[in-house]
Amino acid sequence: MAYQRLSATSRVSANRGKPLILPVKVEDLAGAWTTGNLEAQPPIQLSVEATPDEQGIRGLSNEQDRDAFLVITGKSISDSKAPFALYEWSGIADGAMRRFNVRFAKKMKPEGIARGTIGGKSALVIVDDNGGFQVVWADRQLPFVGAS
Repeated sequence: MAYQRLSATSRVSANRGKPLILPVKVEDLAGAWTTGNLEAQPPIQLSVEATPDEQGIRGLSNEQDRDAFLVITGKSISDSKAPFALYEWSGIADGAMRRFNVRFAKKMKPEGIARGTIGGKSALVIVDDNGGFQVVWADRQLPFVGAS
């Protein structure tokens, strides 16, 4: 997946309680890092499962091996009761996503996700707002909701 764009996200939902991706096209990848080399694209509203409160994007990571992005959603403000969830998004503008069947510890506030190598093994590392983290080893397949 060769992208020539950046993707900004919004923690606070701006449209019917659904998280937004704000894509920005880079005109010339070798060009100057100035606003003149960037072009705003139409926002993408992600299709997440309904929750009692608004959800925002807490983390976004490009998964080149999967040809997709991993997206952590969850409460957009401190008082929110929206649960945290991990989704896979293809990067397509329709915003369709598939939720992984994972739960976060009650006190965990996932804030970001990245792929890395730990002790020579590939892993996903989910970082927490309070300084904690969770490691998911690459050899462990995360199931999708509804998958049998």
